[in-house]
Amino acid sequence: KMKITYLLLLSYFIIMAIGLAYCNFYLNVQYAAPTFVSKFLPFLSILCIIVTLYYALQKNQLALQITGKPKYFLFMLPFIPVVFVGGISIIYGFEPSTKFALPLLSTLLIGIAEETMFRRILLGSFLRKYPIIKSIILSAVVFSLLHALNFLGGQSLNQVAAQLMITFLVGLFFGAMYISTKNIYLLMIYHWLWDYIAFSNILEKIQILAVILPVVIVYEIIIAMLMLRKYSKNVDIRSK
Repeated sequence: KMKITYLLLLSYFIIMAIGLAYCNFYLNVQYAAPTFVSKFLPFLSILCIIVTLYYALQKNQLALQITGKPKYFLFMLPFIPVVFVGGISIIYGFEPSTKFALPLLSTLLIGIAEETMFRRILLGSFLRKYPIIKSIILSAVVFSLLHALNFLGGQSLNQVAAQLMITFLVGLFFGAMYISTKNIYLLMIYHWLWDYIAFSNILEKIQILAVILPVVIVYEIIIAMLMLRKYSKNVDIRSK
């Protein structure tokens, strides 16, 4: 089963690389451009379909089987501010046009595809083999490495290095929260709104909102560290 998961993961990386290179070198649309997510939509659609179908076929083998009730409190600390800023971004940018709809759809597909691949499938697979803390760290490392491909999308080495660090920490948070809440759909919504905020440029238009997200990032790091510490004391907890 792990071999199939690794093959799927490799395919995910290859499709991402092709899409980023195509947008950058053929369409001359770089990763940071406002229109990037719209141009990247066909590749996102392919990724979303592939990982969703794979999970549907393997959901019994990948379903979390960790005991305990879902816990939402720590997750809600950053989730509520992100929903608030994301909601403002959507309302502020709303217009009946593809210019509004395509970025909204594209970032939604990013949330679905990445949470399905790196939390539902990859983390779910790791939990069958490794203790919980090791599984979270490994999935965060692979999630971080995905963003190294942004170099093909026109990002500089410094920008990619910063993204690798940030996405590793975010990956720890998302992995811990998936196990804590046992709810992938909340993570998809969180991921979707975060990316939409980033690509909507709302923080440049309403600068007071820019204060909120750094605080949220600090929350994420603190929460991730707390959860890893908790799981490190329970090394035998894993998905059976």
